[in-house]
Amino acid sequence: MDNTDLTAISAKQLDTPAYIAKSHVNDDLLSFFNGECVIRIANSMAQRDRAYAFIYKIYRRLGYARPNIRRKWLTVFDALPETTTLIAENKDGEVVGVLTLVFDSAMGLPADAMFKPQLDSLRSSGARIFESMSFATAENSRGSVKTIAGLFFCGYLLALRAKAATHWVTNVIESHEGFYCRNLLFERVGDARECQRIQGRSVVLLVLPLHLPDTLRNVCRIFPLSLMKFTESEERDISRQLQKMIAPMTESEFKFFLRDNTDIYESASTFQKDHLEKIYAPLGKSSDYRMKLES
Repeated sequence: MDNTDLTAISAKQLDTPAYIAKSHVNDDLLSFFNGECVIRIANSMAQRDRAYAFIYKIYRRLGYARPNIRRKWLTVFDALPETTTLIAENKDGEVVGVLTLVFDSAMGLPADAMFKPQLDSLRSSGARIFESMSFATAENSRGSVKTIAGLFFCGYLLALRAKAATHWVTNVIESHEGFYCRNLLFERVGDARECQRIQGRSVVLLVLPLHLPDTLRNVCRIFPLSLMKFTESEERDISRQLQKMIAPMTESEFKFFLRDNTDIYESASTFQKDHLEKIYAPLGKSSDYRMKLES
């Protein structure tokens, strides 16, 4: 992500942001910018596979990801029922962007591995936090602005309206900090840390109180709200549509992505494994066992 000033780009330059919501069997989507940005939610094995493969391809090209035979990028947090992966497509149906949202749970957030004191401070203040991760776009062009706008707008609405979150957190490569702080009103909290998962690059924790863009949207230009100009009623409609599109990872998807084809589950902590076994029946166990665990 470069340091482009997205607040300087007007909705007129990008045409109308008007959306079309379509709901068909196995074909749920939101369409923005006259179909130039289509947002789906990864809610099936095929869609999750597309998202994880896309992130891996982009992160390998950027040098963030180590090579792996399955060519997928995901974490143990992707298995949580509340985790939501947004997929952006272009008019040709090609994946051009992905953004994953992880909502706080007993397993915490991915950023706890490096920034737990800062996140615990937010929690103790009563904040309901969530984290965005696995964000990438395919192109660095005019089209990518629409992709980023669609992903972040839908993520913002889903978190604020459907999940009642209060603070958006993310950890980003230090050189990308300016993009998030200038365009999206994030603020840095704490010092930089080395992140071994992305080859030791220096990352920083950024925090956005969600009331800020909502309060200031009529006072100054804030991306992506300055491009996605919808009424409150339309925003509620979009958030309901997003919520309707969500489907938690199934037991077979959990086995495929985290157990059978990767070592993600085996590499998880004991606590993480115990937490996931309360959600998914352990291999070899029946669905009745899962029902007992959840009761």
